[in-house]
This record gives sequence, structure tokens and C-alpha cells, in this order.
Amino acid sequence: MKDDPLVKIAEADSEPIALMWQELLADQGIRSLAKAVAGGAHSYIPAGASPHHIYVLRSEAEKAKSILGLEQDEDVVAGDDGDGDAD
Repeated sequence: MKDDPLVKIAEADSEPIALMWQELLADQGIRSLAKAVAGGAHSYIPAGASPHHIYVLRSEAEKAKSILGLEQDEDVVAGDDGDGDAD
């Protein structure tokens, strides 16, 4: 699969949301990777509370974004309603 790299399709504001999105994608046959953006052992932010990027294969990115309700060129942070303030 070296011709089909992973691409970031979204950013969830926490691990629970990332896991929910992964489950939604898996239900439709799309494998995904959730990776913490910050936090962990050497941080003041627990890994579960930090933002997580969601990655899928480039060939499945369009379908994955559609499943999550994202626009093709949109990178959405969960909880962001577009007004600049994360809810």
C-alpha cells in the first residue's frame, strides 16, 4: 500500500470522540488511525484529553469525510461550530 498513503481527514478534540469516529468509519469498512496531537507521559495534558488526528488511506478519504459529515477540503475540530470559539 505504498501508493496509498495515510492522510489526515479530521481532528477530534479528545480521545473518546476520536474512538467514536473510528467506530463509525469501521462500521462502513474503513480502517483508521487516531493519533494524539499532544499529551502523554511527559505532559501536563493526559493523552485521553488531548486532540487526536484521524488518518485514513488516501483512497478512502472522500468516503470517510462523507461518513463523518465533513466537506472534502474541510478539516474540522469536534465541538467547533465555526464561530471561532470551541464549544
